[in-house]
Amino acid sequence: MTEQHTSGMEERAGRPDGMCSFSVAHLLIDAAALLLAFLAAYVVRFHAGIPAPLGAVPLSAYVLFWLVSLPAWWLIFGFSGLYFARLQETPAAEYARIPGAVSLGAIASIALSFLIRALPESRLAFLFQFVFAFAFIYLGRW
Repeated sequence: MTEQHTSGMEERAGRPDGMCSFSVAHLLIDAAALLLAFLAAYVVRFHAGIPAPLGAVPLSAYVLFWLVSLPAWWLIFGFSGLYFARLQETPAAEYARIPGAVSLGAIASIALSFLIRALPESRLAFLFQFVFAFAFIYLGRW
């Protein structure tokens, strides 16, 4: 018996060979979406005329906050099935996973801000970040 080879598109585990069920592009798109959410929340909170009794947080502290919390968001998104299930389910099923993942990510960000005292902790900014994260993550997945 001779073994036949195809042109790199062999079926393995229900998907063509060469197609990865994990995408680094999704990590990067989500990182960019979350950065936009953090920055939009910062701008709305501290530069849209809303009183800040304790003063504005420096932008550099907010970017650091994004960097520190990003691995937690990635882990939550991964465990929520947003990185590995893309080829196995419909886009609607993937979109249905986003609210829970974003909610857990927001909770993780709040927890980190209390654990690492150098991070900003504006409650209103967290609310804006939560809303913007939904919007930008959905747009990134569209």
